Amino acid sequence: MHATASTSVEQLVREAALGSAAAESQLCRRFLPALMAFAGRRVSDPELRRELVQDSMLALLEAIRADQIREPQRAPAFLLGICRNLARERVRTDARRQRLLEQSASVLAAAVDPPVLPLARPELLEDCLSQLTQRARAIIRRSYADEDTTAEIALALEMRETNVRVARHRALKSLRECIERPTSYERASGA
Repeated sequence: MHATASTSVEQLVREAALGSAAAESQLCRRFLPALMAFAGRRVSDPELRRELVQDSMLALLEAIRADQIREPQRAPAFLLGICRNLARERVRTDARRQRLLEQSASVLAAAVDPPVLPLARPELLEDCLSQLTQRARAIIRRSYADEDTTAEIALALEMRETNVRVARHRALKSLRECIERPTSYERASGA
């Protein structure tokens, strides 16, 4: 049977369970306005609302395809329940994440934010940069001169983002040590 606008929700669910993409599409179009309004009462961020709606629809379709909907006429209530539960889980996850961030802010700041280099004479900085590997120099240049994101650097240098962060941290540490080390002239003059 072909799904039409007058087809009941119960019939659409049964057809979708049998593999009808048209029935799935019709269900999504039929449920979308109510689901958007329902999600809008739970989250204010438009992007998060779209994500919540999409995840709810996907969960419903997955349940239909797995033949887990025992009462097809209750599919709308099932969908709203999914949305409510996903919104609650998001709030719990965000609250837990915020607590962890607050508890670990200083540790994360040291690990994520690169250390600030002391002011250095340009020729000294250039000399210290030349002592880095070519890849480390590229990461430093792309990070600070080109202002590329970690993701952009990882893509350009064919690295993982975590490896870029580690390499940048190590390169900055090496630069700091090099810059803070007295030059041969300063050691000789006792400065």
